[in-house]
Amino acid sequence: MKTINIIALCVLLATPFYAGEKKKMNNKEQLKAAEKAYSKAGVEAANKDFKNGVYQIKVYGMMPPNKYYYDYLKEQFNVSRKGVAGCMVNRKIIKNVAGYNKVMMNLLKDKYKKDIFIEAKAYSEFKNIESNSGKKLSLKDQKEFIKKYVEDKLKKEKK
Repeated sequence: MKTINIIALCVLLATPFYAGEKKKMNNKEQLKAAEKAYSKAGVEAANKDFKNGVYQIKVYGMMPPNKYYYDYLKEQFNVSRKGVAGCMVNRKIIKNVAGYNKVMMNLLKDKYKKDIFIEAKAYSEFKNIESNSGKKLSLKDQKEFIKKYVEDKLKKEKK
């Protein structure tokens, strides 16, 4: 008990000396500033790439087993997938990718005057249904499925 009291007394006595030191930013402020900077870097990179005709979505971590989504984006809209890191990522990578993808996706939606990402998701779902059924479905079925899927998603977003 005496040891704990002595340690507490030392901490209390030393506190004014450390509190008087000037800190430019505390940890939370540094993190917020860093997150803004990383997001800003991602935003700037996306704007530059879009202007130069480089359309891509950045990803990290293990790639999903369903490749149809990215295949559709590449084939229909020339949007590629770019892996920027493996499974080990830090906040800088996460914020950079988030800023980049948010801007790139919005620019691509504006360019094509529709949500190409919902459409790619619909195509992916269709291909999964097709492969699970074991039979090749018609192009007409595919187009109808994608159209209905997109309409349903957009209705849900409006609610």
